[in-house]
Amino acid sequence: MKLNPKPSLNIENYPKWAEILEESGVCTDTIPNSFLETRLRMRMSVHGFNNFHRYYNYLKSLNRNNMEWRVLIDSLTVKETRFFRDPDSLFLIEKFLLSNQYLPGKAQGSIHAWSVACATGEEAYSLAIIIDKNTRATKDIFFGVTATDISHSALTTGKQGIYHESRLANIPPYLRTKYFIPLDDNFYQVKLMMRNRVCFSRLNVLQAKNAPLGKINIIVCQNFLIYFSLDKHSLILDALVTHLAPGGLLILSISDVFNWSHPALEKINYENTLAYRRKADS
Repeated sequence: MKLNPKPSLNIENYPKWAEILEESGVCTDTIPNSFLETRLRMRMSVHGFNNFHRYYNYLKSLNRNNMEWRVLIDSLTVKETRFFRDPDSLFLIEKFLLSNQYLPGKAQGSIHAWSVACATGEEAYSLAIIIDKNTRATKDIFFGVTATDISHSALTTGKQGIYHESRLANIPPYLRTKYFIPLDDNFYQVKLMMRNRVCFSRLNVLQAKNAPLGKINIIVCQNFLIYFSLDKHSLILDALVTHLAPGGLLILSISDVFNWSHPALEKINYENTLAYRRKADS
């Protein structure tokens, strides 16, 4: 008796899966085929589908905000993060804030920051804490942080602002006391005053160029581009630059970016950090 072979994600049907997932913000360029196939099979089994074609057609029939899409995207995206993950970058932001470079020629104003691919919010809140810490004495400064990701569940966690103490290990005790409320079972919640400063929103970064973000003073996009092929790096980075205000700061990961430059930017020499400043006249 011959057993029917298990259907696989082969070279013929892979391209259409790559296309439909990219439309939802998941780039398959660096996702191993075996990992993608395993995650798809898990969802197929839930619905009783015995081949990829039926599951594909099912997804195509759904609105992208449908719960099935949310669960699938969450299973394919990596959300490894923590507070104060990159201290060198945060020190550079402090230097940028203290120099008042975000307010060229002005005595007062606002700071708009963007945490790209914010995951569960630790890096977005780290950015908010650094900004608050360094502008609190300047009463005429208002700031807000936009935190974007494609994962609904990650954004929900960020909005709640509740984290296990292990995620706070890099935060100095005095800042932990100032910005967090201790809860039961070794969990902490970001204080409401800071949660109100961070706006979590779903955004496919491949479509970021036309997003209604306005001009931004600080953009942080770290440990993210490694999930995209090199040919998409310029597309994403150029889109970020369109939102960067004159004099604004763009921080990337040294390991993420290769052979990229932009005429509107000047590179900042700072140890262990890849950063650019938008020229004031560009």
